[in-house]
Amino acid sequence: MITMTAKILSHQSTVRDAMTAHVTSVSPLDTLARVQTIFKNKRFHHLPVLDQDTIVGIISTSDLERSKHGTSFFRNEKTDRYNEALLQTILVETVMTKEFRTISPNASTNEAYQEFKRGSIRCLLVTENDVLLGIITPLDLCEAFII
Repeated sequence: MITMTAKILSHQSTVRDAMTAHVTSVSPLDTLARVQTIFKNKRFHHLPVLDQDTIVGIISTSDLERSKHGTSFFRNEKTDRYNEALLQTILVETVMTKEFRTISPNASTNEAYQEFKRGSIRCLLVTENDVLLGIITPLDLCEAFII
């Protein structure tokens, strides 16, 4: 018999309690091939884009997929090879989303939930004094309820 214990996050629960720390990031000068490899190997859906230590954007699996298939109306072996070759040359800075939202690690998990509910965003970058500390997604909020 499997038993699960649910943890109810209190009103005092913070983003720090639910976020993913130790975030993998990419540079604006990385290629989409590198991004694709990270997404595939680490099963991530979002990567912050850092120029040195400054957050300059975010890239998602949706951004990558639009880039991969934006040049081909019909998918076949030839167009797939062409798209894979393009990924070796297209830089993150040309595809990344430059508008991103941040949240404090001290914000409540309810505030994070409200941010997700309010807009069409799928992740928030957790920052303190403009330093990236982590990332939080709706899935992180859901997982925070389960031990």
